Amino acid sequence: MKLPLLAGLTACSVLLAIAAPATAGRAINYPVTIASGVAYGSMLSARRSADTVQYIGCSLNSPDATHTVRYAQCDAVNAQGRRLICDTTDAGMIATVQSIGAYHYILFRVDAQGRCTAVNTWISSDTLP
Repeated sequence: MKLPLLAGLTACSVLLAIAAPATAGRAINYPVTIASGVAYGSMLSARRSADTVQYIGCSLNSPDATHTVRYAQCDAVNAQGRRLICDTTDAGMIATVQSIGAYHYILFRVDAQGRCTAVNTWISSDTLP
């Protein structure tokens, strides 16, 4: 009677060990940072921040019925509430904004007129949840 119970418990233990998710590797917190004319950070880090202020993201805008993207806008707010925002009609930067996914790191640069001069994004194993 004890042998089948022991065998069953052993089998369950092995299955649980195999089914447990692996949580190894580097995971880095990239809080939203705003410096002179540049903002950067991870969307996941902003979302998981202890404050309710941090935000970073970009949007595509199609202001008419053609649904053609006319411009992109990037926006960031750091933990202290400092905000940086820019707009662009540059096709290359619009393509970069179109590639942004849920766990991407975003960096954008802004000139004195509020135009984006660069939009960069990437994803790597350390930006994933």
